[in-house]
Amino acid sequence: MGPDVSGPELVAAVANAGGLGLLASPVNKYDETVKAIREIKKLTKKPFGAGILLEFDNSKTIQAIYDEKIAFIQVYWGEFPKEKVDEAHKHGVKVLHQLGSVEAAKKAIAAGVDCIIAQGVEAGGHVIGTVSLMALLPRIVDLVGDRGIPVVAAGSISDARGYAAALALGAKGICVGTRFIATKEAYANEYYKQQLLHYTEQQTDRTDLYGRKTWRAYVRCLSTPFHENWKKSKDYDKLVNDETQPIIARSIIYNKKCEFRRFAGQVANPTTTGQLENMCMLAGQGVGLVYDIVPAAEIVKRFVEGVKAIMVDRDAGTSSLVPSTFESDSDVCWETFLLSDYKDIISRSSLDSFLINLNEFSSKKQLYLHLCDHPLLLDGGKMSFNLDKKSGKKCFMIAAKELKIVWGNLPSYWRWKSQSGSRFAEVAELVNARWLEIKGIIETKMLSPKTDYAAYIVVKFADDSSGLDTYPADVSVEFVGGAKNASGRGGTVHLDPKRGSGGQFPSKRGDGWMEIELGGFFNEKGEDGEVEMTLEEIKGNHWKSGLIVQGIEVRPRSV
Repeated sequence: MGPDVSGPELVAAVANAGGLGLLASPVNKYDETVKAIREIKKLTKKPFGAGILLEFDNSKTIQAIYDEKIAFIQVYWGEFPKEKVDEAHKHGVKVLHQLGSVEAAKKAIAAGVDCIIAQGVEAGGHVIGTVSLMALLPRIVDLVGDRGIPVVAAGSISDARGYAAALALGAKGICVGTRFIATKEAYANEYYKQQLLHYTEQQTDRTDLYGRKTWRAYVRCLSTPFHENWKKSKDYDKLVNDETQPIIARSIIYNKKCEFRRFAGQVANPTTTGQLENMCMLAGQGVGLVYDIVPAAEIVKRFVEGVKAIMVDRDAGTSSLVPSTFESDSDVCWETFLLSDYKDIISRSSLDSFLINLNEFSSKKQLYLHLCDHPLLLDGGKMSFNLDKKSGKKCFMIAAKELKIVWGNLPSYWRWKSQSGSRFAEVAELVNARWLEIKGIIETKMLSPKTDYAAYIVVKFADDSSGLDTYPADVSVEFVGGAKNASGRGGTVHLDPKRGSGGQFPSKRGDGWMEIELGGFFNEKGEDGEVEMTLEEIKGNHWKSGLIVQGIEVRPRSV
C-alpha cells in the first residue's frame, strides 16, 4: 500500500469491523512504531498486526512490535527462520509469512510459522512471485495439508466473489490491499484514491522501475500516462531515482519531511504536494472492481455478506449449501456468519443444548448449519429460534401457548394437546367456536436489523374440520401503537386449503405443516417496539372447528 497508507485509522477501522488490520510499519524505527501501535490501541480493543519487509534491517521495528505485544507480525520478502519465529512466540506474537512460491512455503512451514499468506503475481504493491494466485494457492494448501497452518489468499481480491473463490481453493481467509486504499480511513492522497476508480485490470504493470536506488524489486502499479511514457524509453533499464532526477513531490511521512525524486517508489499521502500524477500508484489487477470510496467497515461488510450469499444455493426451495466443491470449513469465515449474540441466544435454551452447541461441534460451519436446520427451544419452550440459511438472519416461532387466543383457556372451545412433528410440547386445536381470533406479539429488538420480515401462522387441519371454508379470515401485521405502518401482504385468506376460489390459501411447508402469511414489515434497527400479528374470522358468526395451531413464525421474507 505504501509506507503509511495503512495507518492507525485504517487498521482500527478494519479491526472494529471484524477483520485483522495490518499496520504498514516504519522501516527500522522504534519510537515511530510504538507511537503508531499505541494510536491504534486508542481506537480499537480488537487484535491487529504489523508488517515488515525482511529485505531491510528492521530489528528496531520488530522490537517495538514485541514490546507492544500486538497479536501478530507479518513478514515479507525474505526468510524468517525458526529461531526468529520462536523469538516472536516467546513474546506472544504470532507470525504470518507472506510469500509467492511453493519453495518459500516449505521453508516457512519448517520454521513453524502460524499462518502462510500466499500472494499471486496479480497483487498490487511489492510482488515477490511470478505465479498467479489461482495456480499458487491450491499448491500451497496441498503442501500444508493437515499441519494446522491456515493459508490466506492475497492478490487482487476486490469483492466477495474473489473471497469465495479463495475459500473454494482451500484458503482460510483473504488478505486485501488495493480495495482498502479506496476507503475513507486509508492515509492515501485523494488524487491517488480517485485514480483507482478509473483503471481496469488491463491497466496495471509489474515493474521494477520505481525505487531502484534503494532496492530493485518488482511492484505492480497503475499504468499511468507517466509510467507508459517512460516504459517506452530506450534507457528504461537504466533509469534510477538518484540525484540526476528532479524532485517531483514532497510529503510528511511519520512526522518526517521527505522529498521524492522522479521514479521514487513512494505513493502520495494526504500531505503530498507536487506532481502527484507522476508518482508511483500501487495497485493490483483487481483495481477494475474498485468502484467507490467508502468506509473500511463497509468493505468488510460487503465481503462477509457477499460471500455468505455465494456460499448458499439460491435455487428456489432448496436452501442448501453449494455442492462440496465449494465447502470451506474456515472458522474465520463461518464465525462471521454467526450472529454476534449467538452464545446469549443459545444460553436461553436448555443447559444440555447449550453445552452441545458450544463444546461438541467440530467447526463453526457445523454449528451454523445446525442452527439453521435444528430450531432451538428458548425460555422454557415459549418460542423457538433458528437461522435463515440463505441470509444468516434470525427466525423465531412463538408457541401457541404464548399467543392471545380468544377463549383459548376454555376446553369447550379449544383443546391443548401434544402433536407429532410440533416443535412445542402442546398445540392448540379449535374444538368449536364462532369467534376465531389469534394474535401474537414479538419485540423488534429480538430480530435482525435492516431486514424485511414476514409473519406466518403455522397450522394443520383435523380430518373432521368444519366451518373453515364459509368466510375468509382477515390477516394483518402492524406495529403496536401505530407509530409505523407494516408493509407487505395482509387482507384475507381462505382457511380451508381444499375449498374456496381465488385469494390466498395455506401453503405446504417442508416439515409437514402448513402456513398462512399474515403480512410483513421492515425491521430497521430493532427500535420500533413491538409488532402484532393477527388472524381472525369474526364476521360469519358460525361454528368452526378443526384448526390446529403450532405457533406464529417470523422469518426473513424470501426474495
